[in-house]
Amino acid sequence: MTTLTATIRGLTIGAGTPYRFTAWPDVFSTAEIRDDDDPMPHDDGVIPGPDRLGAKRFTLEVDIQGTSPTDAKQFAKALATAFAPAHEMEWLTINIDGEEFAYRGRCRGVIAGLNRRFLSGTVAERCRFVATDPLRYGPEQAASIDLSDIGAGFVLPVILPAIIDGTTGAGEASVPNDGDHSVPFLATLTGPLGNPRLTHVETGQFVRVLTTLGAGETAVIDSRLGTVLLGGVARPDLLGAGSTVFRLLPGPNTLRLTADTGTGTASITWRSGSA
Repeated sequence: MTTLTATIRGLTIGAGTPYRFTAWPDVFSTAEIRDDDDPMPHDDGVIPGPDRLGAKRFTLEVDIQGTSPTDAKQFAKALATAFAPAHEMEWLTINIDGEEFAYRGRCRGVIAGLNRRFLSGTVAERCRFVATDPLRYGPEQAASIDLSDIGAGFVLPVILPAIIDGTTGAGEASVPNDGDHSVPFLATLTGPLGNPRLTHVETGQFVRVLTTLGAGETAVIDSRLGTVLLGGVARPDLLGAGSTVFRLLPGPNTLRLTADTGTGTASITWRSGSA
């Protein structure tokens, strides 16, 4: 028997909750296609457009199972709060037999009381969510790079001429993307670090942050926004020359952390993504 749950803003619906699914959420279909086809001016058919992905719309239909009309009312209020429209982007996670899928978008409210059946203690509800990011993501993954683990100094014998590049050591982490689309990541840089640089080894693209982070101070590379955040504020002025705020490609990815000075860390979080 398939076990199905969905979680939004801390509220879980589905198996083991008062909210029983009455219709299967459309998890595996492709998002809308923004085709923008143009009619052929002198023939049948159309000139195909770019065929880019649009939004993916979810309707989650549930029965609220309460022991009384009072219970059903409280459960309905909690559901309405969880799916209340707002400007903030939210993660909707759907778990099918232990496998997690996640979508990023906005809640679009609840159509309440489609069929009130207080005699059986249930109320039917229809919850709406629009994944404005059309990719189907996997569970969140994490990796870290710690420059304090990198040895310093020379290893004998030293072969001359020796070149000193003025930087600390380099640390690397594997951040695989098991999907078929490039995906964003967050990298939290924690000092002490002077002018830290995060490099995508496979492509050579890098992000250099021109700042000195004291011990415990942080800066965040947000590749979804395409910038670096300091104190939660976007600071594109801190991006060094040649920087490209890259994304993780499908397949293996290796990130390398270096810095002019310091022995800090980088903590990376990401989700694999597929269309």
